[in-house]
Amino acid sequence: MEVDQLMNYEALGHPPSRDAGSADPRVVQLDDGSYRMYFANMNMVDGAGTALSWDGVNWELEAVGVLPVGLPHTSLLRLPDGGWRLYTVQQQAGGRTHVLSFTSPDGLAFTQDPGVRLTDDDFPGGGLQSPFVVEAPGGGYRLYLSMAPADEVVGQEGGNSTIWMVGATSDDMLSWFADSAVMVEGPLHPHVMVGDDGTYTVYGGMGLTRWTSMDGRSFSDPESFDLVGMDFHVLPLPDGQLRVIQSGPGPFDLMGDWMRVWRSLDVTWDVDFGIGQWDQQGNFIISVCVNGWASSSVEIQLMDSREGYGSASRWIDLEESAITVRQGFPPFESTITLSSVGAPGTQEIESVVRVTQGTAGRDWHVIEDLMN
Repeated sequence: MEVDQLMNYEALGHPPSRDAGSADPRVVQLDDGSYRMYFANMNMVDGAGTALSWDGVNWELEAVGVLPVGLPHTSLLRLPDGGWRLYTVQQQAGGRTHVLSFTSPDGLAFTQDPGVRLTDDDFPGGGLQSPFVVEAPGGGYRLYLSMAPADEVVGQEGGNSTIWMVGATSDDMLSWFADSAVMVEGPLHPHVMVGDDGTYTVYGGMGLTRWTSMDGRSFSDPESFDLVGMDFHVLPLPDGQLRVIQSGPGPFDLMGDWMRVWRSLDVTWDVDFGIGQWDQQGNFIISVCVNGWASSSVEIQLMDSREGYGSASRWIDLEESAITVRQGFPPFESTITLSSVGAPGTQEIESVVRVTQGTAGRDWHVIEDLMN
């Protein structure tokens, strides 16, 4: 992690509350080489905001209220005249959704284009969210969206039964034709890139996941990465690594929402877990085997998250303290005990195992109820 609490309640001038801070990052590169991030302002008063950065790591607040309230997920493309067109989804009465577009000469002052680009009636499912538009290699444009099943809205309370990615095509960025063949399960908040060779790469999901395609319609099986969270924006780096900006803790955190910046690193070791079992005191015991090799010591840590347990932010929140279990040079094995503070068989236990080598680290989260 390179940055924690990016655009938190303090940076945005809000008091601490569940309805403060930021989420849903989308980044574009400007003519001078700098980056502009568009993000949702979670107080539901100021509307979407923007921040600027020269390196993708250090960001400064630029503006708030560049879009009306209630349009959190955006995607932008350059116009031939040098301006910008922005796409977003607006939820209508009864849970219906419309894809809208706005234009701007400078990326800060937007005017809504007449009409709507797409509606959920154009697709064989429920509500739409998180549009992402790219230029197609052969000309024209492709728009990708998250779609909920029929009678559901993306991100609804209690979660969705599943999420699909659907798409549409256009020749002019205004008239769009739904392409029902684009149907991949899992890409919540898709981020799409088109390579120099014409291939499409999609990142998204609950936990960073990647799909690839040669034609923008038929996608590969998912490839998962060791980054838990959602609402990812991915910036490829010259060395082949990735910089990822993601939404932070979530609506149950009393300090509100914020974003984090991560950078991928290559490691020469991996971790296997043995089958866990409960002891007589109600603790959950598992074995951790660090395989491979490393030029410096690798450390196993147990992340103590019992304080405030029950918050949904445990999925992606940084834990407040770390208990060192063992460190050494791979391969080696250790046993760790996840201590219960409730009735035997319940999941009121430390919820994260972190294995680190210097600044490189991998986390494994307990995210489901563990019962006898």
